Amino acid sequence: MRIAIDLLWVRVGKVGGTESYIRSILDAIITYGSKHSYILLVSEDNAYSFHELGKNSNIEIKQCNVKSALPWRRIIWENLSLHKVLKTMDLDLIFIPIYFKPFLYKTTIPCVCTIHDLQAIHYPEYFSCLKRLFLIFNWRYTCKSADYILTDSDFCKQDIIAHFPAAKKKVETVYVPVPKSNHIDQFPGLKDRYQIEEQKYFYTVSSLLPHKNLETIFRMMKEYQSIEPNMKLVISGVGGQEEKVLELVTELGLQNTIFFTGYISDEERDSLYQHCYMFLFPSIFEGFGIPPIEALQFGVKTIMTSKSCLYETSKGYAYYVEDAKSVEQWLSVIEQASTREAKVFDFPEYQEDYILNQLLAIFQKVIKEKSK
Repeated sequence: MRIAIDLLWVRVGKVGGTESYIRSILDAIITYGSKHSYILLVSEDNAYSFHELGKNSNIEIKQCNVKSALPWRRIIWENLSLHKVLKTMDLDLIFIPIYFKPFLYKTTIPCVCTIHDLQAIHYPEYFSCLKRLFLIFNWRYTCKSADYILTDSDFCKQDIIAHFPAAKKKVETVYVPVPKSNHIDQFPGLKDRYQIEEQKYFYTVSSLLPHKNLETIFRMMKEYQSIEPNMKLVISGVGGQEEKVLELVTELGLQNTIFFTGYISDEERDSLYQHCYMFLFPSIFEGFGIPPIEALQFGVKTIMTSKSCLYETSKGYAYYVEDAKSVEQWLSVIEQASTREAKVFDFPEYQEDYILNQLLAIFQKVIKEKSK
């Protein structure tokens, strides 16, 4: 197969889990996907981050005349020009790993898209009216016109079918790849940077958006100081309402207790997982939820909510808070977990080779059906 992958939307270090998703798939292609050819469609301002991939014999980099940092211009370009570029490539299929299939897609090349979740439907208050309408319009159009749709969990699959019945016969769950880490430990440097000690901090990987429910964890930390005054909370992530979050930290008097790392490397993140006391994931809505899986694979005691897909994707291996907003429940579950042995969990269904084989099987199926 000769497959194009649309990466024009990637704003390096600014799109969180969606970027992690596609980069894990690209890693899988490098390691396991040598039987097929891939053309990566990159933008002027993100091409540098994919340049090394072009050194692989089965990967070609195609830089397009558009910038990922200008989303509306990119969307216009994709509508007016993407199909023209695709027609010159002798492709079997294009994979667009986000929700957006261009409206002016004037080519017979099969198109597979990914809808990661329908957050704007469930939490409209987190989106401007224009952004919400744009997303819903795109989801509806993509569900109707894409040849196949991938989504991150069975929860999301049923959610998509419920809201967009046109997708019923062509949406399929393909879990997000979460490879096991083999990174070199970076903790000595991190220890000094964030003034933390091993096993003396909780860790969270999260954006600063409201549905991540960080406020509850902050209030829990305020109470936890009476139990262990030296315990810290370290949060890694980008995007969201940073100013409001920092105001709350100040209001609670936790400036010396809660530390924000911003964007960090995978190596640094993995070191923070490995040396924390427990991993906390208070989010109340996810399409998949990569961080808890990463933490569980390291054998870190993980406390999280069971909302949306989270119990499904974590396989019941974590400790769960049923009332996500209850400080008392968080404190109770943390106390419960503190008395238990830590355990390493494996997720073979989330490993890169398994996910890539699923993707390729779907791509082959779509190509075959389209050729009939």
